[in-house]
Amino acid sequence: MIESRWLVGRHSKVRFWTDNWLGDPLINLVEDRSSLQPPLDSVVGDIYSDATGWDIPASFKASHPVVASEIEKVVVSTDPDSLVWTCSLDGVVSCKSAYNSLSEVRSSVFWGKQIWASFIPPSRSVLIWRLFHGKIPTDIALRARGFISPSRCRFCCAAEEDLRHLFLDCLFVRGLWDAVSSTFGHKLKLDGTCLDLWQEAMRVDFSTQMQALWRVSIITVFWVVWFLRNQATFEGGKPIFADALSMIWRSVREADSLQSGTMKNSVAKLQTLQRLHVSGRPPKAPRILEVNWHPPPPGCLKVNTDGAAFGSPGLAGCAGVFRTCRGFVRGCFAIPLGVCFAFEAELAAAIHAIDYAWTFGWHRLWLESDSTFVVNILRSRSRKVPWRWRPAWDRCLRLISQMDFAVTHIYREGNQVADSLASRSPSIVSPTWWWTAPSFCTSFIFNDFCCRPSFRFC
Repeated sequence: MIESRWLVGRHSKVRFWTDNWLGDPLINLVEDRSSLQPPLDSVVGDIYSDATGWDIPASFKASHPVVASEIEKVVVSTDPDSLVWTCSLDGVVSCKSAYNSLSEVRSSVFWGKQIWASFIPPSRSVLIWRLFHGKIPTDIALRARGFISPSRCRFCCAAEEDLRHLFLDCLFVRGLWDAVSSTFGHKLKLDGTCLDLWQEAMRVDFSTQMQALWRVSIITVFWVVWFLRNQATFEGGKPIFADALSMIWRSVREADSLQSGTMKNSVAKLQTLQRLHVSGRPPKAPRILEVNWHPPPPGCLKVNTDGAAFGSPGLAGCAGVFRTCRGFVRGCFAIPLGVCFAFEAELAAAIHAIDYAWTFGWHRLWLESDSTFVVNILRSRSRKVPWRWRPAWDRCLRLISQMDFAVTHIYREGNQVADSLASRSPSIVSPTWWWTAPSFCTSFIFNDFCCRPSFRFC
């Protein structure tokens, strides 16, 4: 089945050669199928047992060493075999994931998230979406579709009504743009397209409060022009410039009551807000938290873990560092993960840390992570993880049930050793283990060893 894959479970009945359980049916690797080892009708359960693990035939290892190595990395679940949908994180088929798998991949537009906000009426966001896609039914646009009618600008009555003239070139509309520009103290360039104007406007460095009002004012100018144009077309009359400006400033003041941005400590920006008849919201003083790394109690090891992903999803990796009650490094690891999400990298770091601890016999373990997601699912023993990590996660839960295990959260400022390891993990070639700390993180280890605090501003 397309976009599906088997998760191998205990006493698996998944067909070794013909089922997709490793990413692609293994039968595609061979041309001569007369003397397959294991035989063609073999199931995965024939070459795996809980007691001995994988028992891959020597001939298969010799002919396909890379595949054999991948098979030995597969974690077998304690649950029965299950078929998962690879297009979703949880492995369950949904209408959304099925639609996305069948539809063409469309590139996103930079302005997509800029025109939608809680303080912008959705009807105006829809208008901007249509405008930037060139879907506004101006007279010239309707004429191109076969509607024969005279065309004249409803504002200046001096030119035909096309997209550029209506929203940029008309003297009436230019007056609105000049009013907005002078109020905010930034001159808008009207010599390009509507999209060019928007792109140039979004580059202005305003405070969060001013940026929200700036966005609203530009969107409202487009909306007011279209609203007054339709009003003049269907109800008659001539648009009044003062009424148009009044609608713009009223919308700006309404939007300010719905957004929570703050102003910069600047006299010029305060004067701009006063011209808009809007009260400035100064930023709150940051709350300073002291963050300390604490060693584990005697006889226990503490592992700090972290994950990193350069994209969403993007090239990712995970890492962790084990330390004793005196702050000495017992070992640390960094593992590349390929392409995945950041929260998957955080999850993988915890899984590998617990696996290393069990392998080395470190059964008194304190795991500390800066990911609340990882901390919460470890505390609740939840199984709601992405399908590709489910077998390894189930094994992880079994291991910690047999350990003296604790998990806590720490802010990133106190997790700098694991963070420095994780930031390098996506670029390394293969999983790496160090018995002593690498040179690039010794300064962070020394700070923790000396109990030097870090500070978080929030």
